[in-house]
Amino acid sequence: MQKETIEILKNFAGINQGILIREGNELRTMSVMKNVFGTAMVPDKFEKEFAIYDLNEFLSALSLFDAPDLEFEASHVEITGDKSKVKYYYSSPSVIVSPPADKKIKVEAGLTFKLTTGQLEKTLKAAAVMKLKELEISKEGLRAYNKSTVGNQYTVDIEGIDGDLKATKTLLIENIKFLPRDYNVTVGEKAVKFTTINGDLEYIVAAEME
Repeated sequence: MQKETIEILKNFAGINQGILIREGNELRTMSVMKNVFGTAMVPDKFEKEFAIYDLNEFLSALSLFDAPDLEFEASHVEITGDKSKVKYYYSSPSVIVSPPADKKIKVEAGLTFKLTTGQLEKTLKAAAVMKLKELEISKEGLRAYNKSTVGNQYTVDIEGIDGDLKATKTLLIENIKFLPRDYNVTVGEKAVKFTTINGDLEYIVAAEME
């Protein structure tokens, strides 16, 4: 399994500890609350469908080997290397919360703009330092703050925001578990979509009810 695929799986484990991996090279995840979705195209192509209940445990098993070789059997995956072997058994797909295979989530564009890696990382860092829980998105840019109290906030002016959505949209910062990338952002009525510039990674986060 290539480094890029492992990086995506580690990130997706922060959204949902379990994952249903389907045939092909597209990985998809959905949070247990069904308010965060992730989709990624990865360099590895999976030949069969299988489910992992504890993704962090699976990745830890992979880390036991310097250069693991994976063989996907009917009931388990064999991880071999350094004259050692791990048999890691699949989970039942029925216990994994996962997005439907044939359903794509559409986010109608009310606002669109580009968000750089630096802007994203600084906003999340500021939120962690000041214990800010909400991220507001509007035509003026971003504002991290606490909705329930009057206090500290962190704002980011975003250039080149297009669209006519007048209402602000609020996301819970705890749901923003993105890999550091530059993103094209689409703000809709019910959700906000973050897509990498080359389109290989996408997150959709449901907006909070106002």
